[in-house]
Amino acid sequence: MLQQEIDPMLELKPTDIRLSAEAKDKDEAIALMVDDMVASGLVTPAYLEGMRTRETQTSTFLGNGIAIPHGTPETRDEVKQTGIKVLRFDDGLDWGDGQIAHTVIGIAAKSDEHLTVLRQLTHVIMDDDLSNQLHTTPSPDDVIQILKGEKLEPKLNIDAKAMRLDASVTGVHEAKALAAGIMVANGYVSQAEQLSLMTQEPLNFGGGVWLLTELTEQSTPGVAAVVPEQAAQSADFNLLLAISTQGRSHKALYDRLLQMKRDHQLPQLTQAASGSTLADLLRQMPIEGDSIELRLPIEHGLHARPAAQLAKLIKSFKADVWVTNLSGDGMAVQGTSVARLISLGAAHGHSLRFTVTGTDDSNPILQQLSSAVTQGLGDPVMPLPELDEDSAPELDLNEAAEVRPLEAGDELTGMTGAPGMAAGRILKLERLSFNFSEHGQDTTTELDRFEQALDQLMTQVSARLDATNDSTKTKILAMHLELLNDPELVDGTRNAIRQGRSAEAAWTATYQSLADQLSLSSDPMLAERADDFKDLGYQLMLILSGQSTQAADEPHILLCEEISPSQVAEFDPAIVQAIVTAKGGTTSHAAILARAAGIPLLVGCGEQALTLTDGTPVIVDCDNRLLTVADSDESLEQARVEIDRRKQQQAEAFAKRFDPAISQDGVRMEVVANISSASDVEKILAQGAEGIGLFRSEFLYMAHTKEPTHAQQVAEYKSARERLGNTDFPLIVRTLDVGGDKPLPYLAMDDEENPFLGVRGARLSLMRPDLLKRQLKALLEAARSGPIRIMFPMISDIQEWRKIRAIYEEVAADYPDVQCEIGMMIEVPSAALMADVFAPELDFFSIGTNDLTQYTLAVDRGHAKLSRQADPIHPSILRLIDLTVKAAERNNIWVGVCGELAADPFAATLLMGLGVKELSMSSKAIPMVKAAIRQASKAESATLAQQALQAIDAEGVYQLKSKEA
Repeated sequence: MLQQEIDPMLELKPTDIRLSAEAKDKDEAIALMVDDMVASGLVTPAYLEGMRTRETQTSTFLGNGIAIPHGTPETRDEVKQTGIKVLRFDDGLDWGDGQIAHTVIGIAAKSDEHLTVLRQLTHVIMDDDLSNQLHTTPSPDDVIQILKGEKLEPKLNIDAKAMRLDASVTGVHEAKALAAGIMVANGYVSQAEQLSLMTQEPLNFGGGVWLLTELTEQSTPGVAAVVPEQAAQSADFNLLLAISTQGRSHKALYDRLLQMKRDHQLPQLTQAASGSTLADLLRQMPIEGDSIELRLPIEHGLHARPAAQLAKLIKSFKADVWVTNLSGDGMAVQGTSVARLISLGAAHGHSLRFTVTGTDDSNPILQQLSSAVTQGLGDPVMPLPELDEDSAPELDLNEAAEVRPLEAGDELTGMTGAPGMAAGRILKLERLSFNFSEHGQDTTTELDRFEQALDQLMTQVSARLDATNDSTKTKILAMHLELLNDPELVDGTRNAIRQGRSAEAAWTATYQSLADQLSLSSDPMLAERADDFKDLGYQLMLILSGQSTQAADEPHILLCEEISPSQVAEFDPAIVQAIVTAKGGTTSHAAILARAAGIPLLVGCGEQALTLTDGTPVIVDCDNRLLTVADSDESLEQARVEIDRRKQQQAEAFAKRFDPAISQDGVRMEVVANISSASDVEKILAQGAEGIGLFRSEFLYMAHTKEPTHAQQVAEYKSARERLGNTDFPLIVRTLDVGGDKPLPYLAMDDEENPFLGVRGARLSLMRPDLLKRQLKALLEAARSGPIRIMFPMISDIQEWRKIRAIYEEVAADYPDVQCEIGMMIEVPSAALMADVFAPELDFFSIGTNDLTQYTLAVDRGHAKLSRQADPIHPSILRLIDLTVKAAERNNIWVGVCGELAADPFAATLLMGLGVKELSMSSKAIPMVKAAIRQASKAESATLAQQALQAIDAEGVYQLKSKEA
């Protein structure tokens, strides 16, 4: 807004506006303007000379009937008070070169305030309708509102989140239904307008593109796009665009589409490699031509005078010139428009790209542009700053203190990526570096090099996939093959090569960009998928550079900064006895593969671990999260004895895995497993699981390109129940737990700055009760085949729970023959603190210690530097569990724990001591947890738990373990 974005002195009042001014020519109009300024105390009469001089230096006509006369820098001393005046000439005035001014906005500026005013005016100048309203409205208040932007029609939202590529639709009418849903989910239309969209007949725009348009009362009109799967595309249907609009907010998009149709460019839309690419193409027609990038040396940036000089120069060319501010929003404008050039907001030092189209010989034009810009376009030239001169030095937390080399007897703590213990000597794995040229030889050569390297890497991954029978390794390698076929990765690299980059530079920039985007996710699982892109990036760079890594033949403890999934997949457990990393997380694919291979993995040990040198004897105890630098051969030998003892324990525990977990004093703990699909049931039963404590139903939704049908959902839940056989084993299904951190491709959701504090779990269910009702119907239908307990995630408030329960009761009324226990997850501190309020209305609690830890300690479990602090055994977490259990006991309901804490044998005994009745975990942890329960007593565990509640930190709790041992 004009009043908000510029100095308050420039605030317009109705008395600053003359709607029917009269003057015979421009000179008389300027004199009239100065008279009004003098009368208001803004300037002295001498300011008139400054305004007249300015008109001789450059035209102040901006376009669309608007002129902005103002004084020269030399007459700023004649300004008493900064302000503006508006004169409107009904019949218009010749402002020079045949340009007719209807509205004249005079500026009295003591410094550079007028530059802000000019930029603010561009939204009017570039809009024919607004300009016409400005020139004709009978109300001074309307003039003020138009100039302030209050009359500006809302901007059309064209966002990648509303673009659906490879949609499972078979025709334009199915696409219409999906597009209408996306529109209402993004707030582009109301639900009533959504119905209107659904009943419209789409317009065949040609080239396989169809259009739907809806006038909306929403404040955010926008565009949704649906591109069918490749198999469903045809000459008649490749893309549906649904557009909501206010007034003429859609006009620019329609103009772009018409121009693309004329230029036969519509296939670029239908063949877009990603949603973001499609959104970019819709925002602006692609500009193809020769270009040059120049930094702006003008002190005050591209304001009116240099913009006018630039526009005049560009008009003299027999070609089109587009100008893009690469330091701004990246949008291009035609260089013949002064207003559009000003709207770029180009400041001193900004990089501008000039693209020339419509000519076979652009070199002379580019040379003239280069000369004019570097000479300042008639304005003083200032030295250009270094590109990073104004950026603050980046704070590196690793440099906060000097890293002291580890010595014999030193210990480091890390996180357990894969359990186990090993003793041996360090072999340090150094990551190779790559030196390459930014620019390649020629496009054909660089594309061939990239394609050959890509083919070679895909062959390598395929060979690893064919050679393994391990289901975990199979899933990850298959995922890597999918990533190597990802259009954003592959096409992004090809496009960068076509722009002149070498194969190495193009590949590095593309995969690193995708990795960086994923690493910003607040979901540790998603953030750690960035490692997969980095892994593949590194592997292909090895091929391009002709380098390779040599594997050692002697048994060793591998030490590195980070370990990649592809490296772990190649390791022989007899050679690589354990892996120690400075960085990394416990949910990475590398950690998953290490667990599958039986290789102990200690991650997140910090930079100090890297001070160890080859041959250093160490003991890696992942079960106790400890790396110890051995001080003698005797200590190594003692460690090997302990390793043998633990292996014997594991073997004994596995042999008794089907025995119940009954403590020494007769208390039985229910030990169950977490699963992601019904197909997991046989595997968890084989490990001794006594049921399913957490069925993550979101994986069923993620396995489909659209919401699974009622029949598909019922079949999945019934299959899980039936696979449990004729037992009384429990089946607990968590309702859909997705959100901004775990999005569904077919469920439109807003991007959130912090998805973990946004719409997820029950919050999403309350926003989409239709979705929840369909899932509950499927669960209740499946429960006719056997008992199912239903658990609701992410409940933080009692009113939230009651709304959820009301939805459940509404659906359950249609299933009077089915009785289901219902519970909620305790995974935010507010739920634990208010457990006594929730308990009377529930059948059970299940504590999700992973999220509860993250929310309580305010530490992202996937954070490279802080994740070690996110320890679920911290006494603050134990106290919240204690509160929850006591509230449950007072109301005769039971409490389970489903999270990493439950899988820790020592923690399991503490949880038993706190009164937890059920533990749900990854199936491989079940034998050892059962064994730990059988070796403990409830009474002793209760005493131990009370001591843990009084500890001051996690380390204090772990010390109780050593005392117990």
